[in-house]
Amino acid sequence: MEYDWILNEAKKIEEKIVSHRRYLHQNAEVGFSLEKTKAYVVGELEKIGCEAKLLGKCGVVCEIEGQKSEKYVDSYLSLSASTNLDDINDTKVTQICKKISKNEKIVILRADMDALPIQESTDLEFKSTNGNMHACGHDMHTAMLLGCAEILAKSKEKFDGKMKLIFQGAEETLEGAKDMIENGVLSGESVDFGAMIHVLAGTNLDTGTVIFANPGVSAPSSDYFKITVNGKNAHGGMPEKGIDPSIPACHIVLALESLISHETANQGGALLTVGEMHVGNAPNVIADKAIIKGTMRAYNEKARALLKKRLREICEYYSLAHNATATVEFTSGCPTLVNDSELIDLGTEELEKAYSLFGKNAPNVINASEFGSRSFASEDFAYFSHKIPTVMLGISAGTANGRCSFPLHHPKVVFDEKTLIYGTVAYCVLGVGLNKNR
Repeated sequence: MEYDWILNEAKKIEEKIVSHRRYLHQNAEVGFSLEKTKAYVVGELEKIGCEAKLLGKCGVVCEIEGQKSEKYVDSYLSLSASTNLDDINDTKVTQICKKISKNEKIVILRADMDALPIQESTDLEFKSTNGNMHACGHDMHTAMLLGCAEILAKSKEKFDGKMKLIFQGAEETLEGAKDMIENGVLSGESVDFGAMIHVLAGTNLDTGTVIFANPGVSAPSSDYFKITVNGKNAHGGMPEKGIDPSIPACHIVLALESLISHETANQGGALLTVGEMHVGNAPNVIADKAIIKGTMRAYNEKARALLKKRLREICEYYSLAHNATATVEFTSGCPTLVNDSELIDLGTEELEKAYSLFGKNAPNVINASEFGSRSFASEDFAYFSHKIPTVMLGISAGTANGRCSFPLHHPKVVFDEKTLIYGTVAYCVLGVGLNKNR
């Protein structure tokens, strides 16, 4: 069978992939501060004979090039020699190699490595106790891509093209992908396409079920904002001597709600969340400032631009109406994530072939169009999707009916480790299969 070598190799190292995941889970780190995680990934890549290159603030890149087409070159030379053709020379060999390599593609396979600043509340033996938690499954992603690297590194004669495996930090803060692009991960040789996998928890789908995203925009843009309303300190009994920032701050929060209900209702979907609000630290003191923090999400870039513009105007004028001033900062964010329809079709076809090898218990491969609703969770892989054709897929890591009932980002979320072999196979097939057909 076409992909039996991938499944066979994945079965051989399944326990190793699980051990990768457990180490990473127990040593969860956040943002760009991934010293243990990065060192582990680099060390494991070097153990399997791969060169690990550090990139940007904490990224790791590993390139693995297939050698299947080299057999064709060897056969050509052998045939030419046996027919006594004396015009075979270095120039012709070079031309043959160029002709073959021209049809080979470069594919990015990405896994994110960062955790969340959450105190874990599971009963796992390998739970994190350092105040951080892999509550979004990035430890699963990293372990699966390490497994993929090992399979590809020992099977180069089975595939063509170059796989560029990216281990990225700071996805949760929507900064990591941008950092790697700015530091040249797409520079040099032209990258043809990219793919990523994200585990899902608390769903009604069997473990290992793959969900390909819809073509076009499948994840919204996201922008983190910080609003500072500047007032003037005063005694709580003499408010006329100060400027109370809490009043315009409250008006601003209420006014922001109208952006979604009245101004972006027909623009493909938008969402605004105020997650933090801080004013002062004593009940009898007029504070000198109020802080409001939140996120804005939109399914098209026009709505995103409108939200940013109107947020600034609302903050400015409501503050002015109460003799205060306001500043707005957009601290981080990412654009919409766009999926290539051809990659989705090809990926679905190739993964169905590979998953059929699991036999009667093979997971399903479905499309997100089968669901009536869509998520407002953003993904900074979006930065790649605006540079090259990309595809995103989800993979179920436990059903809501079992112990995996809690959703992503919950302190009690648990992922089914049986997912790891499915995800490892999926990473390999995305690289090898799409490269073959693209």
